Amino acid sequence: MKKIVSGLILLFVSFAAFCQSDKKPCSLTEAEEEGHSVRKGEMNYLSGNYKELRLSIQFQMIDNNMYVCIGMDLPQGDTIYKDNLAYIQFEDGKECVLTPDIVRKDKSGKRTECKFLVAEKDEPLFIASVMSGVFLSTKEHPQIDIIDLNRYTARKFRERFECAYSNLKK
Repeated sequence: MKKIVSGLILLFVSFAAFCQSDKKPCSLTEAEEEGHSVRKGEMNYLSGNYKELRLSIQFQMIDNNMYVCIGMDLPQGDTIYKDNLAYIQFEDGKECVLTPDIVRKDKSGKRTECKFLVAEKDEPLFIASVMSGVFLSTKEHPQIDIIDLNRYTARKFRERFECAYSNLKK
């Protein structure tokens, strides 16, 4: 009887490992953009202090760099400059300042995507702490406060950083 139970357990474990071998690492989708390998977490839509501004936040890893990607949808478009900064606050009271590395508009000019590079020295902070707020500015919106960064979104964001750092970073 023990051999049958052990055999069934081994069969089940083998099957589970086989089924998960297809799974994308860290549940990130993979794409090729402008000759770079890009891995993306899920897009989370948020509210800010401007009702007409639709915001989204997403974890992205381009080649070996990690990013906080913030998307903005506006009827008239919006302008973010390379010298605009994003301030990230964490639940433990720590803060991090990020600079935009890639700013891209879609063809219609109504969606701006800004990828803020997380410096290597700041990666441990994103791995160990949960974000509690994001603050940035654009030409048309001098102070954007992401006020509904819920606990689930913040925790998933931290998990993406931790998994990418541990499993994907070279």
